[in-house]
Amino acid sequence: MEANNIQIQRAPAPFDDTDADLVLQTSDNVVFHLHTFLMSKASSVFRDMLTVPQPPTTDPSTATEYLDGKPLIRVTEDSKTMDVFLRCCYPVPNPTLDISQLATVYGTGDKYNVEAVKQHAVSELSRFTPQPLYCLRAYVLACHFGLRDEAKRAARQTLERSREEILHPTFPELDLIPASSYTRLTAFRQQVLNDLAELFTSTYYLYNFDEDGKPPLWGRYIEFDRDCDCPISKGFMYEGDPVSDDGDDDDSDDDMDDSDRKYMRYWMKRWCARYMGHMAGSLRHDELRGPVQAALKDHDALARALAAASQCRSCGRKSVKAFLRLLEEIDKEARQILCSAEFNAEAVSHRDNLQLPIMQVNNEARYTQAPFDDPDADLILRTSDNVTFRLLSLFMSRASYVFRDMMAMPLPSTTGATAMEYVDGKPLVRVTEDGKTMDAFLRCCYPVPRPILDISQLAAMYALGDKYDVEAVKSHAVNELSRYTPQTEYSLRAYVLACHFGLADEAMRAARETLNLPKETILTLTSMPELKLIPASSLAHLLEYRQKCMDEVAKIFTPRWHLACFWKGRYPLWDRYIHGGPGCSCEISCGEVDGEDPHSSSEDEDDYDVDVDPKCTKFWVKRWCARYMNAMANSIREDRLTVPIRDAVKGRDAMAQAVAAATRCRSCGQKCVKEFLRLLKSIDADVERTIYSVGSFAI
Repeated sequence: MEANNIQIQRAPAPFDDTDADLVLQTSDNVVFHLHTFLMSKASSVFRDMLTVPQPPTTDPSTATEYLDGKPLIRVTEDSKTMDVFLRCCYPVPNPTLDISQLATVYGTGDKYNVEAVKQHAVSELSRFTPQPLYCLRAYVLACHFGLRDEAKRAARQTLERSREEILHPTFPELDLIPASSYTRLTAFRQQVLNDLAELFTSTYYLYNFDEDGKPPLWGRYIEFDRDCDCPISKGFMYEGDPVSDDGDDDDSDDDMDDSDRKYMRYWMKRWCARYMGHMAGSLRHDELRGPVQAALKDHDALARALAAASQCRSCGRKSVKAFLRLLEEIDKEARQILCSAEFNAEAVSHRDNLQLPIMQVNNEARYTQAPFDDPDADLILRTSDNVTFRLLSLFMSRASYVFRDMMAMPLPSTTGATAMEYVDGKPLVRVTEDGKTMDAFLRCCYPVPRPILDISQLAAMYALGDKYDVEAVKSHAVNELSRYTPQTEYSLRAYVLACHFGLADEAMRAARETLNLPKETILTLTSMPELKLIPASSLAHLLEYRQKCMDEVAKIFTPRWHLACFWKGRYPLWDRYIHGGPGCSCEISCGEVDGEDPHSSSEDEDDYDVDVDPKCTKFWVKRWCARYMNAMANSIREDRLTVPIRDAVKGRDAMAQAVAAATRCRSCGQKCVKEFLRLLKSIDADVERTIYSVGSFAI
């Protein structure tokens, strides 16, 4: 039969040979003229296809198609993919591939069982792995292809990318790997950053290298140059168990008992402590704006440290030289950490089904209790751990189409190779599930109360309901999931299961609840078995939604936001126009709010220029309040919270500092504290409302 008259194109050489004896047509109507001998040698699928004789038929839907008198085979791939595939099958040079083609070409090679095609995709991948621009995509493809060593190399290379690029990827290959492979990468990154952060602590060097410290930057005991007028910070560390230094400005308690030998005292220049604390915090919270190696030389922080060091006439030059030598040592140590970082590359080539725990098989059959011990049962079911259920086929046929079809089939003879097993004269059916899982499944099929399931059972129960086509089991697993979604400790697992079940609304509720978890909990979670059930893109969507919520909530912590939304002040914290309270000695900051763009920026600690556009409304704010709100906004925006986001306004340290600053003013201190507490209560309600206003996302 001739092919239908459609607009087709011929493929370029060598696939335009007129002596070819086979025609292949792609989904975009490009035809390739091929030789059956070459295709049979390259692909076992084509060999079987071409050697199976085609019976004569008069049915047009099943008749063989022909083009130019040659058999025509239609394929679902496009011409670009098939051109690459066929060039790997023919004795011609292999083509150069773009990274966006690798997954498709590898899948085509797997579909038609051509190892040469798969090997070419793998060799092309190795070109992209060392390139920082493609390393994350290369890691995803390496996991998809099952290449452990390649995944390790790509994972190390991802340290050259920023946090935003790692946490918010957009390429389509994320659907090819499970979320567990993605979290393994983020956990690896966080571990490396934590190791690097340790380099920026004085206690690290005191404990590992410098017994007497690194004068004039820091040293053991509370001794320093008496002619030096540099502010210093004092601290201590446990002998044998160093405590990391935060670069805190507050001096440690200097009233320690000299007889207590568990502590080792040290001193540190405050400008150095601030620099070290800043760098350690940036690394731990992954606030890097570029590659890890480059971020170790933060130019802004370095300039501030050098400027502060050079102000001391006594030790300025010595401090600068020692500080630069310190940075060289840190850079050397950092290179060793980056080179020796070991990534656990448990590469996964596809979305694995959840593996149930292996049960210890007991050869002795065990019988269950009611209602599965009915003596009138006409069906025996035995699990992988030899638990035996006596069932009524009527219940099972009504509950499951699979069991109904099984019961409707005529039973085989009791002798021969295909003999049916019987127990007490009743047919025996063996299943691969264990007794505990099967008991919960059967209780959903019988007219008995539904069992209460642990969250670890939900995925297996849902899969069992899908396997035996029992909607009641799947529905019960979904209902049980709704019990765990509102609980913060189970919210991330509930989100994964909701994505696996395809429940968009339940996934959204769980995603909101995950906002109460620290970000590190999500990024470093590798032990959850259900992560293999969803693609990495679902986890990337969750992280993107989290950042949107953080950005929106951070806007609440600005007087500008409140003025723009409600157009009223909150005296005596802030108010419209540029004036303060009568007799008030509080420092104030000035600003302006534009009705057209009320959320354009956050309240800064510095004074605003009051000579601005006259169309804007000017306002003033107590500086201690501005500092509190700015600190909270930055902490939320950068996702550095260690408490649930709903409790962020109740942070004890920041609130205590704000209240202490407010009470210094004798004129308005009490009023400020009362209004400040009312403000926190108002913000608490605004946070909840803002989170619910953030739109949904695809799972």
